[in-house]
Amino acid sequence: MSASDLNTLFIVAGSSGSGKSTILRAAYQQGLPLFGAEEQPLFESTNKDPSFEEYDDYSLALHRQSLFQASHLKRLNRESNLPANVLMHLDLYQILRGIDPSYWPRPLKKRALEMAGPDGKLGKRSLEALQDVRDNDLMLKAYLKRAFFRRFRRILINTVVCDFSENSVQLARRKQRAKQVRLKYFSAPEPLARAIHAEIYATWARNLTQLRPAGLFTTMVSSSGDLTVNGAVVAQGWSNRFQRRA
Repeated sequence: MSASDLNTLFIVAGSSGSGKSTILRAAYQQGLPLFGAEEQPLFESTNKDPSFEEYDDYSLALHRQSLFQASHLKRLNRESNLPANVLMHLDLYQILRGIDPSYWPRPLKKRALEMAGPDGKLGKRSLEALQDVRDNDLMLKAYLKRAFFRRFRRILINTVVCDFSENSVQLARRKQRAKQVRLKYFSAPEPLARAIHAEIYATWARNLTQLRPAGLFTTMVSSSGDLTVNGAVVAQGWSNRFQRRA
């Protein structure tokens, strides 16, 4: 569809390992109202792939009519044939780390290249750099200002919140199941890892208004182990039913 035809962009965002993928799969398969009951039919229309898989490859995600990932933004920006309702899964850590050189804001990119020297290349931002509030804001704002986000009539955002301890446990479980899984910033010394985790969510909270969202939702697991959206239980006994993965 053309830009004028695009209706709703659903965004599910959170830290690596916070449980976004498992929550999304359950939402599609079991009708969990991540964006409210009235939006459920539109939400379900964002994934027509019967396997409910996520695809790193953009062309495959588009062909299978699945949801999209943060790394797909560059291609989405140029896409002329999109469904009216789209879902993006945003890994906030990957965005702030610098997943694609084209997303870097010019001042931050220039400074990083100068520090790399004449033969240096623009790599990912260091873990220590992820504590820099000003630069984090520059990075996320540059990402959210892409024209793709302005093509939709409205944007609904659900942030999956997971505290540091639970998040690190979940990634450790994933590493046990799959040798290729990396522990991201959780492998850093704990004080640094905790600071990064807190700043990832703080940066998102400071800047998500750039998208002028029509609705804001927060998904988290309660102390009793239930999955909640804006404080209302949508899946009882979630902690016992799922070992979540990002």
